[in-house]
Amino acid sequence: MTLTVLVVVSAIVGPVVAPYGPFELAGPPLSPPTGSHLMGTDALGRDLLSGVIHGTRTSLAIGGGVGVLVALIGTAVGAVSGYLGGRVDDVLMRLTEIVQAMPQFFLAIVAIALFEPGVDTLVVVLGLTSWVIFARVVRAEVISLRHREFVEAARAQGASRRRVLFSEILPNVAGVSVVYLALVVAHVILLEASLGFLGLGDPNVASLGQLARQAQEFLRTAWWMALFPGLAIMVVVLGLNLFGDAWNEAESRRT
Repeated sequence: MTLTVLVVVSAIVGPVVAPYGPFELAGPPLSPPTGSHLMGTDALGRDLLSGVIHGTRTSLAIGGGVGVLVALIGTAVGAVSGYLGGRVDDVLMRLTEIVQAMPQFFLAIVAIALFEPGVDTLVVVLGLTSWVIFARVVRAEVISLRHREFVEAARAQGASRRRVLFSEILPNVAGVSVVYLALVVAHVILLEASLGFLGLGDPNVASLGQLARQAQEFLRTAWWMALFPGLAIMVVVLGLNLFGDAWNEAESRRT
């Protein structure tokens, strides 16, 4: 969890602590790591540390935006489906199966080809195709909780369906949901990096995938260009997975 906090804080204060702008020419091209450029420079002389900091900020912004969409859509679909059951459950589960059958990576490529590539496009496309598993997790938890004693007690006291769902069931689903949401965000960050590596990211925004793509031609002569963006991606994804594990252990202790 500490690792995730450090990554998030560094991304938030990135523009302040980064020594240069992400596209600013800061030194001689292909300079190895030195005291003035801790991660070296790229083929145009841009400071790689600044690029990694701004790229991490972009990855977390996209992951966070997708996480919000996934949480909203997945919670709504999963909660309604699990709580009401019957035909509503059947219709919503068929909908999730249709969305799950769609090739997410291919859809992102098509959307970028049809619309202007940008952070907003990535957030919308990845958000609308990443909520299925989260919705299924919420549905399973709601089904397991809807006939518990405390829920029946709330109904016996005259609580409405809406109040039972929002006051009794969903607060108890939040713990497990956070774990899976962290995994979804980590997966989205890998997808965003993959798209950037293919040259399908926003050219006006620094991203870790774009930095890794720029390093392809210099793998033997400028090893730092591929190493540091790759390490940044690994640290971000690892931090989110460890955060999910830590949250899961904390919830297990509470119960």
